[in-house]
Amino acid sequence: MTSCFLLRVASDVSRSLAAKAMTDFKVKAVLGVGAFGKVLLCRHPDSKGVFAVKQLSKAQIIAAQLQHHVRQERYERESLSMY
Repeated sequence: MTSCFLLRVASDVSRSLAAKAMTDFKVKAVLGVGAFGKVLLCRHPDSKGVFAVKQLSKAQIIAAQLQHHVRQERYERESLSMY
């Protein structure tokens, strides 16, 4: 099972898209791969917006007991994108 969230939430449109399922996006390219997942370049067909989506493996994060780290990273990215 994977968990996804938008790397950069820069507008009201992208904030509303943050709760959407990955199936709502069209994957255009893989931007990077890491130990717990990958970053995808995606387009949302309705808004025509292009987003970087970080897709993480929930099972691997839980097994490594890194839930707090992932939550903190998400909080920091959302805080930065407000500027």
